[in-house]
Amino acid sequence: MSNPSTIFLLKLQELGENLNTWGLAAGLNGVIQQLEDAIGGVEEISLTGNKTLSRSNYTTGNEFTPRFQVFSDGGLSAAPTITIPAVQSWFLVVNGTDYAITYSNGSNTASVSANHMGFVYTNGTTVLSQDLFESSDQTYPGSLSYLFSTTTTNADPGNGYLRLDNATQASATGIYINDADANGADVSAWLLSWDNSTSTVPCRIILQSKSTPANFHIYALASSITDNSGYMDMTVTYVDGNGSLTNGEAIMITPVFNGDKGDTGATGPAGTVTTAGDPTTPTSVGNYALTTGVAFALAN
Repeated sequence: MSNPSTIFLLKLQELGENLNTWGLAAGLNGVIQQLEDAIGGVEEISLTGNKTLSRSNYTTGNEFTPRFQVFSDGGLSAAPTITIPAVQSWFLVVNGTDYAITYSNGSNTASVSANHMGFVYTNGTTVLSQDLFESSDQTYPGSLSYLFSTTTTNADPGNGYLRLDNATQASATGIYINDADANGADVSAWLLSWDNSTSTVPCRIILQSKSTPANFHIYALASSITDNSGYMDMTVTYVDGNGSLTNGEAIMITPVFNGDKGDTGATGPAGTVTTAGDPTTPTSVGNYALTTGVAFALAN
């Protein structure tokens, strides 16, 4: 009696089974077609939410089988989870959505970042992933990945999103940024540290498009950061920029810090002033006589 293979669920033929079925899908040709799908197939999936990859014995068209998987956004409102069986496997994944995609085998998970390509591989127990560098990625020390929202309301912009308080980006005086970045990491402690400097302008904040780096805007942090429920409110003044950031666009937010304000210097020595007559009215400075109505300046 036939049994399925562990990973691709191919029909394992027993000795003498299915004689004269080479040309049939139920025979060896079916096995060959399943192998071709697995090795050379591309699975394209439009995501509307969480997804369990289909997998059935002895058939082609299984979503789990192809090594190359391409995901697009079919109406997502949150980061999706892709459920796979707890067997050895690997995938080259193209995440074409604005959310991190998490692979889960029921007991372990790993993610591919929003708008990235990556490897996902599992030994049947542990699931691991590795994002691949792309030419559109601009990364700097301390920068964070977010998605831009053109909504201008002072409210939580949603996981992985930030927004401004003005549709004209050069006129914005507020940045509203979610506690979690586009990869789902809680970065609230890092964001709150941006106003720690005692300088009048503790830092300048750069918002820059990942795909079009020439589009950027720079703001000076004008006051302490307000920590609201789920998001930060940063009061800013505009410095410089170019182009426009679009709704849903992948961007970087990068702080450029000013150091603490220096200590007040020592007071200099007092100048020498001599007076005659009225003690409140100087008549000379050093060896020079003063004339009424003539302006003069003292210098140390």
